[in-house]
Amino acid sequence: MMFNNFFGKKNFALGRFDFSKLIVDIRGMSVLPAVLTDEDTGMEINIDEGVQKEWLMNVLQHFNELDNQIQQKNQSEWERFQQLAKENKLPQDAVHEPLRDVRYFQQHPYWIEVSAKDVTVDYVGDTYNTEWVVVFQFLDGEWHFHQLV
Repeated sequence: MMFNNFFGKKNFALGRFDFSKLIVDIRGMSVLPAVLTDEDTGMEINIDEGVQKEWLMNVLQHFNELDNQIQQKNQSEWERFQQLAKENKLPQDAVHEPLRDVRYFQQHPYWIEVSAKDVTVDYVGDTYNTEWVVVFQFLDGEWHFHQLV
């Protein structure tokens, strides 16, 4: 059981952000600034012109829904590469070696950009030097990532 906890979901924690303090601060603002920084995470939040305060607070209240999708995607990718390695379908070379390490798939948001139509999140690797951008949209009452850049 301990083995499964260590190598399972714990490596890809869900619900890892709480922006409630920042939301309280935003609620008290009369005008949104172009950039906010969350004190707890150090994450920079860029706010495009025309973004309404209610929309920004909603994005932050539901940010875990966005991040959880990426955490689940990263876990799925890691599991897929572990299966390929187990089946000896992953080449034994320096290029593919990081794909055997769970740390290669562990990432966190570095900055967020909120526009009136979507949310862009820049992810960086926790251990390995990797960076990629995800664009989320709120469609039919749910958050979906529709673009990985």
